[in-house]
Amino acid sequence: MLSVLIPVYNYHVTKLVTEIHKQLCKEKIAFEIIAFDDGSEIKYMKQNETISQLSNTKLLNSPENIGRIASRAALAEAANFDWLLFLDADVFPKSSKFIASYLNVINKDSDAIFGGFAYHHKPPKNKGILRWKYGRKYEEIPALQRNKDPHRIIISANFIIKKSCFKRIHSKMAFTGYGLDNFFALFTSELKLNVVHIDNEVYHLGLETNLSYLNKSKECISNLLYQTKANGIIAKNNKLLNTFISLKRIGLNYPLALAYKLIHRFLEHNILGKNPNMIAFQSYKLLYIAYTDVTK
Repeated sequence: MLSVLIPVYNYHVTKLVTEIHKQLCKEKIAFEIIAFDDGSEIKYMKQNETISQLSNTKLLNSPENIGRIASRAALAEAANFDWLLFLDADVFPKSSKFIASYLNVINKDSDAIFGGFAYHHKPPKNKGILRWKYGRKYEEIPALQRNKDPHRIIISANFIIKKSCFKRIHSKMAFTGYGLDNFFALFTSELKLNVVHIDNEVYHLGLETNLSYLNKSKECISNLLYQTKANGIIAKNNKLLNTFISLKRIGLNYPLALAYKLIHRFLEHNILGKNPNMIAFQSYKLLYIAYTDVTK
């Protein structure tokens, strides 16, 4: 009935798999868990190999890093069931009824069901404060709000989808790099998939450093701009990019690019500090979009 698919790269996944396996066994359904190690370091591979001792569970290995999109495609090809539950390696179910909650809403009318994201209320002590604050403000959104515009707020770290629908989406994913959710949201809308959101969150645990997340955000912006020039409808699925395009139409792209050159180091000082401000972060991204558009 259900294939649980987990792409893994340099992360210990045993705790997550053990919990999911326990919940699946409790539901007494046909299932499998497949993790795909995407060229991780040996220390992660050795520990993660222990999941193969669990029933209906296996770990596939890639000799080289092929990226998240290709990893998901390999997992979908290996899956034996028509419903696929994709989970990122750095998450953990918020509820002991996580699997049961998904099973209760699976039906023939739904093409994809998104459970949502959650963050622990206590901020991280040593690193990840930027990612934590951003996630709490922009990703921890109740299903009632997400369902108002179901194709816009897409977090693909925790969702169930029909295998046939996933393959249709993947056939359009002709890019690599950071920013997968923006394009995943676009294609669910473009293909007119019936998307449903429920409150069945996973905690996001793998909080990268402020600098790492800032660099990933800039990579995402570069990907969005490149793809927008080939397919402008991407803009409507990203508020920040859509705002920039509106400002560009009235000739403000060059002043914004100049503003980035003048004040980006000032903004970075706040963003990379111990208490990053989300207005400063969003402003930085808007200015960086303009700078990237003008210079590349």
